[in-house]
Amino acid sequence: MSNNNYTGYRELYAGTADAVVAVEEVASDGSIQRRISGVVWGKSTVITSSHPLDNPERIRVVRSDGTVYPAQVNGWDNRYNLAVLTAETG
Repeated sequence: MSNNNYTGYRELYAGTADAVVAVEEVASDGSIQRRISGVVWGKSTVITSSHPLDNPERIRVVRSDGTVYPAQVNGWDNRYNLAVLTAETG
């Protein structure tokens, strides 16, 4: 069975690169404690995993072009391992 809607990896990446971000937990000295992936939903919402976030007050979002945005945790549910962040991602 063939898939007529197949998109090559380059086209797939080009179409989704702006939706995938890095979520970084930052220590008080500015060093990155951990980095996980997230998905931008709309203009300012980012969905990510909740379990890696030990210090949700110092979080930032980094887009594929290197632009950094401060982020805040709106809520999380450890039962489903989801966190919802707000970051003005453009």
